[in-house]
Amino acid sequence: MKPTQICPTCGQPTLKVKEEAVKNQAIESKNVSSKKVKWQVCVSESCETVYIQNDKQIKRNELRQPVFFKDKTDNTLICYCYKITKGEIKLAIENGCKSVGEVYKYLNKTKSGSCSTNNPLGKSCSGVFKYTFHQINGK
Repeated sequence: MKPTQICPTCGQPTLKVKEEAVKNQAIESKNVSSKKVKWQVCVSESCETVYIQNDKQIKRNELRQPVFFKDKTDNTLICYCYKITKGEIKLAIENGCKSVGEVYKYLNKTKSGSCSTNNPLGKSCSGVFKYTFHQINGK
């Protein structure tokens, strides 16, 4: 079993993340090594560190935009591919949307990129979208 990397700032376990996602989120993407060194992400909401690579850290204020697991405001993107915020999901539910599919249809947004690079975790937004929908909807 491989040991889990621990965030040097908060001491919480981290998750693996694709380098492309880090490059897309970091303001100074030129500081993201292209040597195929593994990146980790700290998803602890209270921690200022977001990405970690060995001794290198990228903090919240070094990102192009807030990330959903660090910022719980309504303006934070939940779906990075369609640019849908938590507030827009709330609005859609308030206007009668009863499923994730109805939210997409109600908001009438077009896809603006790939999950593997736009989402700060480097994977599909669908799980977080569904979780947020059910959390807001209370079901």
